[in-house]
Amino acid sequence: MDLAAGREIDDALAAGNALSDVALSLGYTEAVASDLLGKFREFRDSLAARNQIPLF
Repeated sequence: MDLAAGREIDDALAAGNALSDVALSLGYTEAVASDLLGKFREFRDSLAARNQIPLF
């Protein structure tokens, strides 16, 4: 769940949305959304370092 939410936040930010707007639309505080985003990016980067891709 956390990684899926982080991916959704990452996608929304890549589309040009502000973190505060994305967090509000998903029902999170900005701090929680930032934490979820950080966890997703850490996961994504660790997979990239091993030449793997997330399958969700």
